[in-house]
Amino acid sequence: MRFKIYSIVMMFQIFGLISHAQGILTNESHNIQILNPSYYGFNNQTTAGVIYNSINYDGIQNIDTKYGFTGVSFSDLNFAIGLDVVSHQVEEFGLLENQINLSYIYKMSLNYNTYFLPSLYIGFLNRSIKSENLIFEDQLNLLTGFIASSSIDPAANLDQSATGFDVGASGIIYNENYLLGLAIKHINQANISLNQEVEEPRDMSISLQAAYEFDLNKYNRSALPRNTYLFFYVSANKQGELMRFYANQELQLNSFVIGINQKVTSLEAFNFTNIGFNTGIAIGNIDFNVGYSFPVTSENILPPKVLEFSLLFNFDPYLSRNRGNYKRLKTDNF
Repeated sequence: MRFKIYSIVMMFQIFGLISHAQGILTNESHNIQILNPSYYGFNNQTTAGVIYNSINYDGIQNIDTKYGFTGVSFSDLNFAIGLDVVSHQVEEFGLLENQINLSYIYKMSLNYNTYFLPSLYIGFLNRSIKSENLIFEDQLNLLTGFIASSSIDPAANLDQSATGFDVGASGIIYNENYLLGLAIKHINQANISLNQEVEEPRDMSISLQAAYEFDLNKYNRSALPRNTYLFFYVSANKQGELMRFYANQELQLNSFVIGINQKVTSLEAFNFTNIGFNTGIAIGNIDFNVGYSFPVTSENILPPKVLEFSLLFNFDPYLSRNRGNYKRLKTDNF
């Protein structure tokens, strides 16, 4: 029973880490727009997709994260619009956080093959918690581990929620070899406290992204598929006391991709490292990926396991004819 009490306390703290970090993405390199909205303007593409991410803490109720997103490119007007909806939920404890973001991305040419994509976004956030799922101080007996079934705390009969606006800016520079990105989120630091009498400003988030890709079969040797690439991606994120470092290495073999990733997360007394694997296949305009990561080290925290599915639709007519070269970094649509 004492372990159950400990687990409940840890889950609340972990949920704060997850929601502030906008989820623990296993396959981050395929969903850069979640960290950096400028990616919605990448290569004049029009896309839409969904992601489901389930985070498990050794038998405790999962944290479920759902993403829905779309990016529409207006190539003649040199801008793109991005829209994404994010939902984090811990059903067992009645925790729910939803956010919707609208992004504007402008497209600038730095030279014949290098482009700059600055962007701004505005979002609306709602956090809520059901009181019937909470455990209050007067219900806990720390000596025996007993949890009473009811509480006399006045807040026990009141559901709590918080809403606010969110503002951010980002930019990406890229060509067919590399990508560099910077994103600053929650610039306005909106109050996200569930207690209206307490100010809890949302920590500003600063993240960096970088990617590099090179052709392993530049001279079309028969030993490898025609489209064989190595793709390297790294990111670093700081939000308040949260620090997160991510690295991904992928091998692209025509329409098939396989990769490994490493992630280190630190938040005050909480530290853990995850190793993950991802694989996917592209069929025409459809790109399906699945990823799984597991802990290899942890300190003072219930180590997470993450299972993730993503489905991306790319509306480029070139891909619909199955003539794509499967290269990740490209500028052929400009």
